[in-house]
Amino acid sequence: MTGLAGGTTSVTPLSELLEPMHSEPWYEVDSVERGRLGLAHVHHGQKDPGGRLWWTDENRAGTVYGAVTNRDRLGLSTAALFEAVLERPDETLAALDGPFLLVAIDRESDRVVVGTDKLGTRQCFYTAEGPFAFGSNLATPLAAVDHPTVDLQGLSDMLLIGQVWGEKTLIEELSALPAASVLEYDSDAREVRSYWQFEFETGPQSDPLTPIVEEYRKAVAETSETMDGSVGLWLSGGLDSRTLAGELCNNFEAITTYTYNANPSNGGNRRIAKQISDRLGVRNETVPLTPDRFVDVFDDAVTLTSGMLTWRTFLNLTAVFNIEAPADIILEGCGQGTMMGGGLSQDVIERYDTPEESLYQEKHQSSRADVQRLLTADVDPMATYRTVVAGSSADDSVGKTLDCYYRNYMARGEFASNPLAESQVGNRIPICHRGFLDAVSKLPLQYRGDTIPFTGGKIPAGTSRGKLELARRLDYGLNGIDYERTKMPPSRPHWLHVVGFVADTATKRLLGKHAYGGRRLQEAWYEDHDEMRSLIDGLLDDAAERAVFDADAIADLRASHERGDANNLGPLAALSTVERWFQLHLDSKEATHDGSLQPSPSTAE
Repeated sequence: MTGLAGGTTSVTPLSELLEPMHSEPWYEVDSVERGRLGLAHVHHGQKDPGGRLWWTDENRAGTVYGAVTNRDRLGLSTAALFEAVLERPDETLAALDGPFLLVAIDRESDRVVVGTDKLGTRQCFYTAEGPFAFGSNLATPLAAVDHPTVDLQGLSDMLLIGQVWGEKTLIEELSALPAASVLEYDSDAREVRSYWQFEFETGPQSDPLTPIVEEYRKAVAETSETMDGSVGLWLSGGLDSRTLAGELCNNFEAITTYTYNANPSNGGNRRIAKQISDRLGVRNETVPLTPDRFVDVFDDAVTLTSGMLTWRTFLNLTAVFNIEAPADIILEGCGQGTMMGGGLSQDVIERYDTPEESLYQEKHQSSRADVQRLLTADVDPMATYRTVVAGSSADDSVGKTLDCYYRNYMARGEFASNPLAESQVGNRIPICHRGFLDAVSKLPLQYRGDTIPFTGGKIPAGTSRGKLELARRLDYGLNGIDYERTKMPPSRPHWLHVVGFVADTATKRLLGKHAYGGRRLQEAWYEDHDEMRSLIDGLLDDAAERAVFDADAIADLRASHERGDANNLGPLAALSTVERWFQLHLDSKEATHDGSLQPSPSTAE
């Protein structure tokens, strides 16, 4: 994979840190050592030069994995950027826009500064103690740990949420650097602190969308200035990708859009994406997404996502491996809908007494009881939510809920699949822009998604007012084209979108067709494709052999799913994903949890 690696290379050489990373024939590596400190950047070579920075002098070095999109506006040369980061890390990082992971090292002070962007779009993992090592992939700093210990709370997160929240990982000795954070390593000491915080104001406003629209356009324009070469975009029948498509067309003479048949897999996305592309005058390419190919790239995908995102979540993004001649840079509307009121609904925020319970109700794929049954150790699944809430600086319950959701779900969920795309092409996240983030943090609560009244929060209203209004304001001549989820064009009132979503979903379920909340592509592949079923079931058999998991609970979960009593693919996908990552990267390290994590056979190979 592309990304960064480094640390005290006098203890763990750069070659050992780079060895477990995914590789492609065209990759190139920039590396430097200053004293006992080393730094390496794996990149796409001649492709996407604006997606990286590299700087060295006699005693110092620095790199950016991604792009600082406002560097010209700030008047910072490459040298000045890294010098400022070393001298004033918090102030400098707070001023930077763009999707990036930035590192600077200084031999004279024996110091390393690592900074994540404001949404954590580029992940960084590091050793919490002992020899210092860091990297964009969890397997990189793992190379510096002789006897790793499995983090049971990380396993709990994978089963409960399908991703790992907070600063923990699957390994106790390795930590994740949060969004908008700076890590300073200084002569063996490590300090992590936040350099920027959301400031939420969710009360009614007369016109909250005008500043959001202005900042969105500015964010896409500044991001576009960092992009050299051909440009592509993942385009569905939704609202987020069409608004980004329209704005990109304002900044480039030509782009290519890519569409796969999923979310749901009934052909609607392909039809609408073709209409959008035709209206914008750009080429649309249908990308195949098949279970055979998914099985082929499964191991690579597990490695690229550090074993901390279930295959049920990253399955769709493996389509990037199926583009025959991709554009140099491919974007997606990832995160935009969440920021505009999708995901964490108004109903969930207001219905529950604590932020912890709201977060659990919005983001869990297994019950708390099932998680406790699946793990042989005594683990409290809710401890994760309590920890992230306790760490929030927001003033009230609503602010804490939103703050924890944005800081954790965005970085550890939505953007955690980005390494799949970044392994093949350049990538940008335009919304990682302070002006836009400040504007959307003022979005009134009533602009968030909601649920249908009198359904106990069980039936969503289809789309948020914020998403819909942003699409309307930007338009690009697309407001007459249906939104796939509601079967209504953006020009129609919000209440009609609610009616359209409920009516379309109910009708398709009655007719046994693919619909939102119904049998998804992931379920269909697991149940109908023999090779994929064999792969996943083999991994579940292997997981049942590990002392950390309860074999009887796994068997009960599988039997319940096969009978159709419950859809348990979420925890089953988590178990099989974690198991494969253990096999690929951990078993050879003789990892333990209280001496009881037993290496398992690699039957999935």
